[in-house]
Amino acid sequence: MSELARVCAPGGHVIVVTWCHRVLRPGESLTPDEAALLDRICEAYYLPAWCSVADYQKLFGETVRRAGGDGGRAKHDRYVCNAEEL
Repeated sequence: MSELARVCAPGGHVIVVTWCHRVLRPGESLTPDEAALLDRICEAYYLPAWCSVADYQKLFGETVRRAGGDGGRAKHDRYVCNAEEL
């Protein structure tokens, strides 16, 4: 995420297209069936571990804060879509 924020032009947009699992409530985990299914998909397509849209939003927000704010470089409070819009 830090590289995405670094190369984004002032006023530019970062679009992340990826597979995500459902958003989990605090302390909640995927069910064993969900985890097993996602593990099978990862093995078949050589994918890294899964996360949710909320996880990506949090990662990007943390990256922007670590960089000392967005400095006009990245609009991190708006997203093209979220899980509910799919």
